[in-house]
Amino acid sequence: MRGGKAWLSLFVSGVLWLLVGCGPNIHNVKMAPLGALRIVSPPGDDVTVYVGQVVEVAVHVQSEEDVMPTDGKVSIGGPGDSSFEIPLYFERRYSRYYVAEVVWTPPVPGQYGVRAEATVDGGLAVSRIIRVHAVEPQAIQKPPMQRLGMAWITPTPLSLPTLVSPTPGVTPTITPTLLPCLRAKFVADVTVPDGTKMSPGERFTKTWRLKNVGSCPWEAGFGVVFDSGDRMQAPAFVPLPATVLPGQTVDVSVTLTAPQDPGTYRGNFKLRSADGQVFGLGEEGDPFYVEIVVPEPTPVALPDLVVTELRYQPDPMVIGQDLQVFVTVRNQGNAPAGTFGVSWLPDPLAHASACAWTVSGLAPGQSKTLQCIYPKENNYRNPGEAVTVAIVDAGREVVESNENNNERRRTLQIVQGDTQGPVIQATRSADSIKWPEGCVPNKVTILAQVTDPSGVDWVRLRYRVVHGQRVGEWRTLYFVLIIGTGEYKVVLDADALADSLNPPVKGSTPGVVQYFIIAADNLGNKTKQQQPDLPVYYCIP
Repeated sequence: MRGGKAWLSLFVSGVLWLLVGCGPNIHNVKMAPLGALRIVSPPGDDVTVYVGQVVEVAVHVQSEEDVMPTDGKVSIGGPGDSSFEIPLYFERRYSRYYVAEVVWTPPVPGQYGVRAEATVDGGLAVSRIIRVHAVEPQAIQKPPMQRLGMAWITPTPLSLPTLVSPTPGVTPTITPTLLPCLRAKFVADVTVPDGTKMSPGERFTKTWRLKNVGSCPWEAGFGVVFDSGDRMQAPAFVPLPATVLPGQTVDVSVTLTAPQDPGTYRGNFKLRSADGQVFGLGEEGDPFYVEIVVPEPTPVALPDLVVTELRYQPDPMVIGQDLQVFVTVRNQGNAPAGTFGVSWLPDPLAHASACAWTVSGLAPGQSKTLQCIYPKENNYRNPGEAVTVAIVDAGREVVESNENNNERRRTLQIVQGDTQGPVIQATRSADSIKWPEGCVPNKVTILAQVTDPSGVDWVRLRYRVVHGQRVGEWRTLYFVLIIGTGEYKVVLDADALADSLNPPVKGSTPGVVQYFIIAADNLGNKTKQQQPDLPVYYCIP
């Protein structure tokens, strides 16, 4: 080391890896120089390989003044005459960053010491010795365990052998092998382990711990990019939080959103360099990923109200008749329904319901049939078809599992009914009325047999008294149905006619009662039948 030079302000670091290929045991030996080089040791100083196995050695040097290291070599001391040196030829990878790589093969079993050295800015940098233990292939196995009290311990490794000078005349085989520049290794899931359950639409942050196992640092411009699978609203690019040198680890995070639909979702991600190179894990460049589960929603106990039947009587509907409406509602949910309303509309565009009911509640699986009369005075007037609708929970009083099945529609056929009025056959108990009281008879009973296919709605008697020049007003009497006979009956009483007659005098000309019968059926059809006049005599003592 020379005093007074700029090398005092340099920061130089290196790493020595021993990577064992072609077998299940792969070991890394990391080294950094003393003085101008830093040593970074892996857990423990020993690695075990088998005789004939290829071992790769890489030396990384970083210099602030961007001066290539020179006179580099790897010294390997082993049993017998197996010690030798391998020269190092550094290659510039990045600004102020240099790499040299060699391979060697342990020829015989025993302990080997590996040391690297190089001249950096005129100063010699020497690493400490890393131990490598070579054994026959069949000897590689788990170290024997010894029990001490209640604890298990591993026997202490063998002592480090002395590094010896290379044997003159022995020239080792040197096969230069370059480590890949961009390569990552998965270390751990820091957050959101595989299979984590997420709510629909839940935002979460996935963090991976990755290791730089390539030969190039991950500097400004490096970051995480989405590769394939379920994106889950991943951003296009997430920069790394800091520069990551070879051998260092870093935690990288991406903020994601769980999908709305149930299922298992997996998103694959990779790294991207500042110049746009995409790389991943290991030799194949595999992605690192996040896998979550959006579970099926837990069923909630709720009622579900539906109209199961909409029927009418008569069907088809007859114009001029009352229409009976029957609506059956059912709770097909898995929870009781509270009080709710039901309505029936003769037209879906009607401003108000023609029939409305209030149901105090329905248990799961329970049904209820409601009925009303749509009166003939209000109902349809023309033959044809009408779309009708029944609505359950019309006021949305009940929270249901399905709010889209509360209506039921039906097309109602409308036909023209009977247009003929009732048939009337009338008789009377006497052909005259004598007045005043004391002359017999003084009243007349009128009977009417009235029939109609649609039924009789009412029967009336309209009458007036004519006496000389005096003509009375028309008056109305209602016939009464005689139960069991089907006949209708009304009585004209002489005393009831007195106010329509002049005071009696001897020899007066008798008057008459003019009358007719009118009847209506249930379709609104009417029949008017005129009856013969009924004489009125005055009985003068």
